[in-house]
Parts: sequence; structure tokens; C-alpha cells
Amino acid sequence: MNDSGLNTAIKNLIRQKLGFWTGLVGGLAGLGGVDLQNPEKLIGSMSINDLLDKKSLFNTITGFISANDIGQVISVMLQDIVKPSDALKNDVATLGKQMIGEFLGQDTLNSLESLLQNQQIKSVLDKVLAAKGLGPIYEQGLGDLIPSLGKKGLFAPYGLSQLWQKGDFNFNAQGNVFVQNSNFSNANGGTLSFNAGDTLIFAGNNRISFTNHSGTLNLLSNQVSNIDITTLSASNGLKINAANNNVSVSQGDLFINASCVQPSDLTAPSANPCTLNANANNASNNASNNTQIALNNNDESLRVTANDFNFSGNIYANGVVDFSKIKGSANIKNLYLYNNAQFQANNLTISNQAVLEKNASFVTNNLNIQGAFNNNATRKIEVLQNLTIASNASLSTGIYGIQVGGALNHFGTINFNLENPQTPATALIQAGGVINLNATQTPFININNSMANNTAYTLLKSSRYINYNINPNSLQSYLKLYTLININGNHIEENNGVLTYLGQRVLLQDKGLLLSVALPNSNQNNAPKNNILSLSVLHDQIKMSYGNKIMDFTPPTLQDYIVGIQGQSALNQIEAIGGNSAVKWLSTLMMETKENPLFAPIYLENHSLNEILGVTKDLQNTISLISNPNFRDNATNLLEMASYTQQTSRLTKLSDFRSREGESNFSLLEPKNKRFRDANPSEVFVKYSQPNKHPNNLWVQGVGGASFIAGGNGTLYGLNAGYDRLVKNVILGGYVAYGYSDFNGRIIHSLANNVDVGVYARAFLKRNEFTLSANETYGGNATNINSSNPLLSVINQRYHYNTWATSVNGNYGYDFMFKQKSVVLKPQVGVSYHFIGLSGMKGKMNDAAYKQFVMHSNPSNESVLTLNLGLESRKYFGQNSYYFVTARLDRDLLIKSKGDNVVRFVGENTLLYRKGEAFNTFASVVTGGEMHLWRLMYVNAGVGLKLGLQYQDINLTGNVGMRVVF
Repeated sequence: MNDSGLNTAIKNLIRQKLGFWTGLVGGLAGLGGVDLQNPEKLIGSMSINDLLDKKSLFNTITGFISANDIGQVISVMLQDIVKPSDALKNDVATLGKQMIGEFLGQDTLNSLESLLQNQQIKSVLDKVLAAKGLGPIYEQGLGDLIPSLGKKGLFAPYGLSQLWQKGDFNFNAQGNVFVQNSNFSNANGGTLSFNAGDTLIFAGNNRISFTNHSGTLNLLSNQVSNIDITTLSASNGLKINAANNNVSVSQGDLFINASCVQPSDLTAPSANPCTLNANANNASNNASNNTQIALNNNDESLRVTANDFNFSGNIYANGVVDFSKIKGSANIKNLYLYNNAQFQANNLTISNQAVLEKNASFVTNNLNIQGAFNNNATRKIEVLQNLTIASNASLSTGIYGIQVGGALNHFGTINFNLENPQTPATALIQAGGVINLNATQTPFININNSMANNTAYTLLKSSRYINYNINPNSLQSYLKLYTLININGNHIEENNGVLTYLGQRVLLQDKGLLLSVALPNSNQNNAPKNNILSLSVLHDQIKMSYGNKIMDFTPPTLQDYIVGIQGQSALNQIEAIGGNSAVKWLSTLMMETKENPLFAPIYLENHSLNEILGVTKDLQNTISLISNPNFRDNATNLLEMASYTQQTSRLTKLSDFRSREGESNFSLLEPKNKRFRDANPSEVFVKYSQPNKHPNNLWVQGVGGASFIAGGNGTLYGLNAGYDRLVKNVILGGYVAYGYSDFNGRIIHSLANNVDVGVYARAFLKRNEFTLSANETYGGNATNINSSNPLLSVINQRYHYNTWATSVNGNYGYDFMFKQKSVVLKPQVGVSYHFIGLSGMKGKMNDAAYKQFVMHSNPSNESVLTLNLGLESRKYFGQNSYYFVTARLDRDLLIKSKGDNVVRFVGENTLLYRKGEAFNTFASVVTGGEMHLWRLMYVNAGVGLKLGLQYQDINLTGNVGMRVVF
């Protein structure tokens, strides 16, 4: 048997395969006695017994042997069986059976023995031998081998029946499975499986086809494999199971419930595998390249399971195409979906062309169009997440349109075929996310319309907004969008700011948000007489209409923009800051002053809600401050509070009941080198100092203060000097104070010089105290509004104004005395009259283009009558020291404004004077004291606090200074 043809064939096969894998498969080196570097030495002297001993080696090699190679071996084997040589006859009974059983299995051995006994099969074996193996026959299918006997049942009694009948072939290996330059043709469908313990390797040109019945292609490996197939074709659907592998097919045609009218060689590379036949039954007349496809309703489908699937061929489907189990992306060159097609995918890329016809169903999570996508379906197709149209790619659709759940990234061209006169109820392309357009593409929209009268279409619509990528500060940049919309082969033209269409002047409405043009009375563009074309490019949609009137149009408001872009919650938060006025302020800044009508939505698209709220707060705060007299006379109020604190301290000092009775102004003189005889105080030598010996008091203090009102805070620094004395039972005094102040309120900053001049007096009638005071305060203010925010910078300005305030106060109190009149509690009641005068204000701006934002108000004044209730506590320590605490509650009784009571700013007239003359209640407390420093000099200090209870108005002051008597 060593001289048989089979032995030679096997040796040639092993020599060929080992020669190829010598430098690639080092795993074979572990087989004992195998010299991979010298395959001739390995197999040159091998007998059949040697091969049987090395069957593990042979099995390893056959993991990389193609069906054609196996066919050659089987061919020689059959030749030896049918026409045995003399050498083979001697041991065929033993070694022949053993060889066939070992390498091909016992069932195959039984089948071959039976074949030799069956004369009906003799002709079949002759054809096998004439074909020099099973490879060519396997490619052509058994239908070509035995057409007269049918495709089923011939080998039913034999061991090969199931294998050949269905074309079920398995190529298994514990390591790698290598396929090179092989052809697999399953003429009756069936299953072709490649199973590798490690990876699948396809090299060279490998062609796989399934015909006549649906087939299954298994490409399985434990390790991730990148599988490249040259040609893959199927005539009746196909199931591909590649698990986690990546599959790439260079060419081929897959038919699902569809077929060529006259089939051609499916394995030949062709863009159009079908012969044209306009009279074919059930043919689609709209298929790409005029391909005529016969459709049927068989239970056929294309289902793919893989990680990535790249098919650079054609798919013709009138049934289910399920790519939903492709985990990564599916890249298809040409996809044709007919009436009953049902397509589903996760991430789909169309690299060349897709055509959807009639009632085809199409659903994918993400769609990337790199070529042309033509939607001629009579139902809306769905892209659940994002749709991308690449540069130089195109999307065409009719009135049934496309629903996009996420973003639409459009960098190519969209063609709208509006031949159906029906007006769709929804947008032709509706996106749930942002639509991003590249306006440099010319044109980015093509519209083919039969000019049906009184029809309107929403071409594009986003539930968020459309990003046009234009200059928000340029009207010309916005109007250019209209020139990039092609309508029946013509587009709007712009020349020196004038727009025309077909030579007719285009009318602009609402700053260009709506364009309209009366079409010429001609048959050009299929336009009827007096037909009007309307176009509208809005922040979230593009609309057009034809009819005998201009399209109905209501321009969007800023509220519409805010809700559409930032959401209803954003609008609620803006209104919570400044009410309806806040939206009006923003509308003035974003819409009324901008030439590009899309400035407002573009600004909202590119700025966060926190930024918008910050702008709103800056506006609201600035308007509130400039219209609030508590801001405008803030510095004078601080200075008055500091003066009041010192005034109370001086009145406390001179109101000592004992000094007025001649009992308290005394000094103790200790005789030098003398001792008291007795500790009895009555024996102490004292010398009284009469009150009229040093009746004059002169004092000076440094004062400071801080104010906190709604919207900002201020500080003040200055000096306070005064004189007073006690004349019989009357205290008389006066003072003058100066303070330099500053105030900061977000984007507003103010500096002021302030002067306060006042007098005070207190008269005593036994334990009754009557106090009067009056003061006049003047402030010169310089205010600057300055924001670095681009939106608010247009209101930057500066202005000057003056304030003057007159205050008159009357107070009555009764003294309750304790501890030998050294402790006094005095409840008190009084009234105060406060007059505020404000000069006119007129802002100055660097940019005259925004003069409508100049702040302006005329002179005005306000009168306030207040009721005061308080309690004062005084404590005197001997002759020289004291402290006091006075708590008071003030309530506005009357507020009267005169003159101009509004401030004009940012297009609004804002009421002045305590938020529209709102009454307030103030609580205040002042405390201070004095102690003797040296000879006729004293040091004193005081603190005052006054705060509004109805609205924020807090003043805090402090002073420290010295007093001398003479």
C-alpha cells in the first residue's frame, strides 16, 4: 500500500501544508519526531502505518486544509478503491479499512464499501473521479452532480447522506483554523461551520455561497478574530453567527425573499447581479440601478450576530433583516429594502447607497450616511438615537419623513421630494435632540416641489434647537442661510443686502425670520399665477409654503426660546428673580438691540442656565439699586447714624442728675504725707468742683460704618467734631461730620463725599427730658455701571447725582433713678421728619449705539414721618465715667413723594422710593461710654446699629475719639 496513489497524495498534501506553515506554526514542534524545517525528511519515507502513527499530526494539519484539499485526497482514495493497484490489493482489507476509518470515520468507510456494491452509483463515482476530487463538485453543489435523481434521497441509505444532502460541514481545531484561497458552495443551504479553540484565520481569496435554501454560517472562536471574506452570497436568506468576532466581506449579494429575474453567477463581482426585465412579475420599478427584482413572501431572513460587520456588497430584502445583535457597528455598502422589508440595527453605516421602497420598515439606533440614502417608503422611518449625514453624502425623503430620537448632525445635503400635495401633520424630519448644520455646504437643502397651492411644510424641526454655525452678531450671516436652500433648481440670491428669487424682490418680515416672494407669472418652476413662496428659518425649525398668501407666522418670544432651549424650569427661575420684568429686560438686550434675529437663541444655546441667571440678577440688582433711595442716600444715612450715636453719648454725659444738683462734680484731693484718722467717709476731706468751672466741651471722633441693603453693601470713613455745654437746665450742642464712602452692588459701583451738620438740645423739668435735634446732610455721588459680560456690557455707563437730606426729631422721656441716682432708666417716645432730595441723573455711555440704555431720571424728593419708641439705660461711675444703651423702634407713618418718581433704564420705568413707597419698621440700638484719660481729657467710643424689618436696610457704625473740657 506504500505504493498506492493515496499514500502519494497524502504525502504531497502534507508536504505542501508543512512547507507553508514551517515558519508560522511553532506549535507543531511539540510533536515528537517532527522536523518542521525539513518536511521532505519527515514524510519522504513514511508508509501508511507511519501516517497512522502520526495521525495526531495529520489531524492538526487538516485543521488548516480547505475543502478542495480534502476533495483531492478523497479523489485519489476513491481511485485506489475503484481501480486498485496490485500493491494495494494485497493489504486493502486491512490497512485500507484502517486508514479510511481513522481519517474519515467508520460511517464513511461503510458508505464507500456500499458505493462499490451499488452499480447505480457507478456513474456518480465516475463523475467524481473525472472532476479529480470533490472540491469542484462541492462548489457546484450536488444538484449539478445528480440532476436526474433530484436533490434529496439519493444517498439516504448511506453514511454520507446527511453531510452531502444539506451541505453541513464543520471545520474544527483546538488551536487556529486557517482558511486560504478556498471556495465553499452550499447548493442546498445547510450549515457551514468554522470552530477554533484559538482564532479563525482567513487568508487570500475565500468565497462562500448558499443557494436554493436558507443557510447558516458559523464563524466561532474562543479568541476575537478578524475575519476577511472575499465574496459572500446567499439566494434565500442567511444566518451568520460570529459571536464576538469582526466580519468583513469585500463583495457579494444577499437576497431575502427576493431574486433576480434571470439569475447570474452570484459569486462574480457585480454591482448589479440581476438582468433587467421590466415585465417581471412582482418586480420593483424603483430599485437602484433599475435592477429588476422578483419578490416573494417566503419565510426568509438575514440575521447577523457579530461584534462588527462590514459588508461591501448588496443586500436585497423583502423580509426581515436583523442586525440588532451586532454589538458594534454594521457597515453596509448597498441596501435595498422592498415592500415587506423589516430592517433593524444598532449602529448602521451606509457607505454607498440605501433605497427604501413602499411599506418598508426601518429602525436603527444610530445611522451614519456616507453615501446616498433614499427614503421612498410610505411610512416614517425611525432613528432612535443619532443620525449623521457626512460631508458629500445625501439624505432624500418624501412627506412621510424620518423620526430621529437624538441629534441630527448634517454636513451634507438633504433632498425633500414633496410631490404629494398632502400637507403632513408633523415635520418631515423631526429630531429629539440638537440639529447641527454645516452652512458651508451649498446647498444644504434641496426641495423638489410641484408647487401645489396652499401647502405648508415643516422641513426640519428640533425639540431643542438647530445649530446653524453662523455669526450671531451678523444679519448677513443669517440671511445667507436662505441662499443655501435650493428650490426646484433655483435659490435665493443676495446682492448688496438685497435678496431676490427668480429676479423677484424678496420681502423680509420680523428681521428676516420670514421671507416671502411672489413668483413670476410663467410656467417656470411649475408655478401658478400669483403664487407666493414663503420661507422661514427659525431657531428650531425650517418651514416653507406655497399659496396665494404669505405663510401664517407668529414670531417667537424670548419665553419661547428659553423654554425650548433651557426648559420651563429655566424660565421659572428667571421669573423668580425679577418677575415678568426680568424677561422684558433680557428681551430688550437679546432681541430688540440685535440685528441677527437668532442672536437670542444662539446665546441661550451657548451659555449655561447659571450664566443666564447671573445676567438676570445683575440686571435686577442694578435696576433695583438705581431706583432705591436707600442706595442713593446710603452714605448720608451712614453718616447720620454715626452722628446720632455720638449725639446720644454727649446727651447722656450732660444729663447726669447729680451734676445738675451740684452733687456729682467733685474731686478727691489726697494730702501729701497725710493719713486719715478714721475710715468713716464722713471724715474724708473733699473739695468740690463746681459745675460751672469747666462748662465747655469740645470733642472730635473718627467714625466708620458699613451698610447692607438688598443688592449690595457700602462702607464709610470720616471725622466728627462738635461742641456742647450745659446752661442751667438746658443742654445745647452742635457738630459737623465728613465721610467718604463707597458702595458695591454686583456690576454697580459708587463713590461719594458726604457732609452732615446738626444741632441738638435737651431741656429738663424735674425728671422729664425734652430733646430736639435737626441736621442737614449733603452727598455728592459718582456711580459707574460696568460689566465684562458681553450681553451686559452694552449698558455700561457712568453718572453723577447729588442728595440732600433734612431731619428734624422731637423726643420726650421720663427718668427712673436707682442707686443714688447713678442708674437711670428712661422710656421715651418721639417723632421724626425726614426729607430726601435727589437731583436728576443722566448716564453717559462710551458707545452711542446703545443710547437707549442710558439711565435717566428727573429731580425728585420724598418726605417721611416716623414714630419713635425707645428705652434708654444710663450708668454713671463717680465723676468721670459712664456708659449707656438706647434701644428704639421706628415705624413709618407717612411717606410722600414729589417730582419724577421713576427711573428709566433698560427700556423700563422703575418706581423710586422704598420699593414704591413701601412702609418700613426699623429697630436700632446704640451704646457707648466715656472714661477719664488725663487732667481735662477724656476718651470715648460708641457703636450704633439700625436695621429695617420689612426689607433689608442695615446700617452699622462705630466711633472713637476724645473730649476736652475748658
